[in-house]
This record gives sequence, structure tokens and C-alpha cells, in this order.
Amino acid sequence: MTTADRLRAEGRVEGRVEGRVEERATALLKVLQLRFGQTSPALGARIAAADLETLGRWFDRVLVVRDPEDIVAD
Repeated sequence: MTTADRLRAEGRVEGRVEGRVEERATALLKVLQLRFGQTSPALGARIAAADLETLGRWFDRVLVVRDPEDIVAD
């Protein structure tokens, strides 16, 4: 495998991970909006900036929090 092939493969993997992060962030915001109504721009920005592992942890909390801001409380 050449260096170019390896870089292309790494780029494809990174693209798939970024796509999963965006999908999970969008899903989390949708669930929060359905449950609580409009969420704050700050919360939306924090969710959009999170990594996949963090989004998974926050998604697990969505049904137990009483306030949408509590989803990101650590």
C-alpha cells in the first residue's frame, strides 16, 4: 500500500466517523426538541461540538433529565 492509498483510506474512515457524529448530534437535538421544545443555541453548539462517545453518553440521559441543559452536565 502506498502512502497515497493509506492517506485516502484514513480520509474515508475519518469521513465516516464525522458523518456518524453529525447524525447522532442531529438525532439528539431532535429528541430534545420533541421532549422540551426549542433548545438554546448554546446547547445546540455544545452538542454539535461533541465527539461520538460523549454524544452517546448524552443520548442515554435524554429520557431521565428534567431540563434539556442537564443533558450536558458532567
